[in-house]
Amino acid sequence: MAEYRDLTGHWVGLYRYTAPNDPVPVEIEFVDDGGALTGTSREPNTFRPDLGSELSARLAGERVEAWVQFTKTYEGFSQPGGDPNYEGLINAGFTRIAGLWHFPEYPGFGGSFVLHRKPIANASITREQSVDIEV
Repeated sequence: MAEYRDLTGHWVGLYRYTAPNDPVPVEIEFVDDGGALTGTSREPNTFRPDLGSELSARLAGERVEAWVQFTKTYEGFSQPGGDPNYEGLINAGFTRIAGLWHFPEYPGFGGSFVLHRKPIANASITREQSVDIEV
């Protein structure tokens, strides 16, 4: 089992609104440079039909021990009311992040999120065994 010490890597998960909406799946690629976080995200477009079926965003934030905070800035539009902020806690194995998101300009509008690290597939090695047969 891999041991992680930062958030660098591929993450999959979802976010929910506090209002009764379906959860939105999200994929994130984090780069954790000593606690300085950058990255990108992709998700189905659930709120801007004029921009196609998928939304991309740039991420910027920080990690301090088991706490993480980042802002998601969507590509291709300026969002009235700013960009959503995410804040959460990282589990001991650095494989799960869970927390809350909100728009600072709209108190009370936000929800929850959870992300799981997508493990790197282990390469499997096939070993052929030779057998000598006497005839």
